[in-house]
Amino acid sequence: TSKMFSSRIERIMQMTQESQNVESNPENELSEDEKTAQELQDVESHSENKLSEDENHRKMRKFTKLVTDVGQNYSGAELYPIVQSLHHHNWRVYDVPNQPGGEKKIVQPLPNLKPYTQYAFYVKTYTIASERTGAQSKIKYFRTKPSMPSSPQNLQVISVSSDSLKITWLPPAHPNGNITHYIVSGKKHSNGDMYSKDRNYCKDPPTKTEAPQVIQPTLPPKSNDTCVCAENPERTLTINEREEAARIRFEDELQNKVYIRRKDPIRTKRETIGASYKFPSNTENMSTTVVKNNVIKNVTEKGTNIRESFSFYVYGKTEYFVDRLHHFTFYDINVQACREQEGDDDNESRCSSTSMETQRTLKKRGADRINKVHITNQSLDTVTISWDPPKDPNGRIFTISVEYKRVDIDNAKANPECITSKDFKNDSTYKITKLFPGNYSLRVVATTSAGEGEYSPYIYFYINEPSSNTIVIVSVTLIICLGVFLFIGWLYRKHQKEKENMRLIQSVNPEYVPSVYIPDEWEVPRKKIDLIKELGQGSFGMVWEGLAHDIKGQPEIRCAIKTVNEHATNR
Repeated sequence: TSKMFSSRIERIMQMTQESQNVESNPENELSEDEKTAQELQDVESHSENKLSEDENHRKMRKFTKLVTDVGQNYSGAELYPIVQSLHHHNWRVYDVPNQPGGEKKIVQPLPNLKPYTQYAFYVKTYTIASERTGAQSKIKYFRTKPSMPSSPQNLQVISVSSDSLKITWLPPAHPNGNITHYIVSGKKHSNGDMYSKDRNYCKDPPTKTEAPQVIQPTLPPKSNDTCVCAENPERTLTINEREEAARIRFEDELQNKVYIRRKDPIRTKRETIGASYKFPSNTENMSTTVVKNNVIKNVTEKGTNIRESFSFYVYGKTEYFVDRLHHFTFYDINVQACREQEGDDDNESRCSSTSMETQRTLKKRGADRINKVHITNQSLDTVTISWDPPKDPNGRIFTISVEYKRVDIDNAKANPECITSKDFKNDSTYKITKLFPGNYSLRVVATTSAGEGEYSPYIYFYINEPSSNTIVIVSVTLIICLGVFLFIGWLYRKHQKEKENMRLIQSVNPEYVPSVYIPDEWEVPRKKIDLIKELGQGSFGMVWEGLAHDIKGQPEIRCAIKTVNEHATNR
């Protein structure tokens, strides 16, 4: 058994060496010894595309079948080693046993081929031990069908100015076809305002926004660059390249687990829709042109030419400048790679999935500046000011800082006062109080999402010294007010005393009133009175209809009975 195994290895090595010689000169015919053997009359290759179990664009599998026609006079062939060419001239060998029963065609699929890749193949026979020679076909070539490209690599978005972005990327690692163009699209970021409306930004200011770092993208080498290639055709990968390859493999496996294969009608519909993308032929026409079956439209802001969303075709390059954007605004940028269609039966998706990046344009200089400040009222020690807020600031306005100082005093210290945007919206004016007489300068500055803006131009106002007439008027006014206050207090006190004197206090002289209570003759015991019904409200209380018993010899008599309110006193 070991001898047979060693012999088999030697024959495979010999076959590989012969295939390399044949490949170097594919027009070479078979040797004289091989001509004497039975020839393989025809070797054909057919390429067909099959989808894998999932719809991930990176896991499309392509199968190639090799069909061989065995010669009519050939007999005794036992094994057909089919050799498939891989990258860097590595040959893969398939040992295919002869089909019993006189089959004329032997079919061998070649799995795990890459899309849109050219392969070389040939067929060589191994005969039984009694035969001295075999046969070998010429090297033939075929190309697999294209498939969905992988996403563009190394997408980077650089903020160039307040209204433009530079978008750069690298071609997809697996184009799976002839890449003809790229689709660059974007829209305003729609995560909403991340800042709290109830936060007091005077006491708790926002964190400063750092300017985006300009990072130059890694570009592919130019076509005229040369390098010394190693003898080993398989290039040694660097650590970063190995990590990137491992990351791509991880994403492949992750998407295989997450995405579930749909039924064929739905998939076919998706592919048809994906192939029917229509974009504006003129990329400068940015009216409200809609990209069908895509959420991104070419739309400008109302009344302006500023792009709110956009979509472009890009041919022959891997970078693009987008202008007419809104200042200090986040944009979601998407890039897709699209390949050329190969024939009418090419139903694979022509465009890759999107590579996405988010970037913000730079702040616009002067957009946060408050140009006009007004003094609406001025008194002895108080000034009321108002201003026109910026029309289109760099993001949201958090606070307004008012700075004033004396200009008639050398090295006078400025006095800043902070106003929240919420307070200013509730009251469009602001009062500065407790000012001393003198000449003042005043300016305001807004703090927005982009940080502190530019100060407004200085305005000046003067607080006058109080004159002697003013002092007299103020003193007289205070004295009059004090006198009025004292007079009102005296009247109130007098009225209170009169009310206390009007109270009736009952006193009984014991000389005239006996100490023993003697009932009057008109008094009737309460037990001899029966209340029947209410007749109405009297001056002292409720009046009832009732019956009195045993009154002056009468057994019963009708009468009116007056009662007293329960809150009545002895007076």
